[in-house]
Amino acid sequence: GEYVGISCFYEFESYGEGQHNQGIYKIEDYSKQEKLFLVSALNAKIYRSICGSSTIGSKMKEMKSDDFSSLVFPNFPEEKQKEIAKLYYNKVEKNSDLDLENYLKKEKSRNEKLGIFQLNMEIFDLRETLENLVSKIVMEEEIQIRFQKII
Repeated sequence: GEYVGISCFYEFESYGEGQHNQGIYKIEDYSKQEKLFLVSALNAKIYRSICGSSTIGSKMKEMKSDDFSSLVFPNFPEEKQKEIAKLYYNKVEKNSDLDLENYLKKEKSRNEKLGIFQLNMEIFDLRETLENLVSKIVMEEEIQIRFQKII
């Protein structure tokens, strides 16, 4: 049951429409900040243990919606919830005026401000870029490095 209750934040503007297998519950009627706080709480070590203890079944452990809805969440002050949500989800504009001299410094500084969600999305983008570059190297195609200013 260690994986029961693991949560994700699904943002339609990033992912678009999607489908899922059974056993996924959608939380509605909460603000974005409240949802981000709940995701953070549910993925914390203590909730991994609580959810794991609330499972039923022998081979394929699961939580029914009644079990899930009976979970108790800490009543953190709104400011603390906002702070926790910001660690998970914080958009920061892409850097501009990048060159080979300042790229690492500027990107490192930006990455320290990004939320976990945005960092994960950038990993997907970078993986695709890397795959394209490796393909070009293998195919002996020209590789162009461009630092574009985003307006």
